[in-house]
Amino acid sequence: MFKEKGLLILGGCLLLLFVGYAITKSFPYVRGPEVIIYSPKNGDKVGTTTFMLTGKAVRVRELYLSGKSVTIDPEGRFSETFVSYSPYTILVIEAVDRHNKRSLQTLTVTP
Repeated sequence: MFKEKGLLILGGCLLLLFVGYAITKSFPYVRGPEVIIYSPKNGDKVGTTTFMLTGKAVRVRELYLSGKSVTIDPEGRFSETFVSYSPYTILVIEAVDRHNKRSLQTLTVTP
């Protein structure tokens, strides 16, 4: 009787461990695409008429900066050169993952 209870508890613990592992591994896919902008930050003054936007895309299949498709390297990094206009420039960053989930961000910079 004790042996059967022990096996049942062990089986339940293994099942719980398996389910927990599956949830933690699938959670990033449920969250959707993520874009991290390294520079410039939102509201920054870029100081020149042209500036480089750099960042990293995570869980992203396609990336668009103000409607223009951007190439992402295998590690997810990207960089694009933009022209800033007075009094401010607004960039729209759209990311699409492999499940067609979309993420939108806006970035405002001043020259």
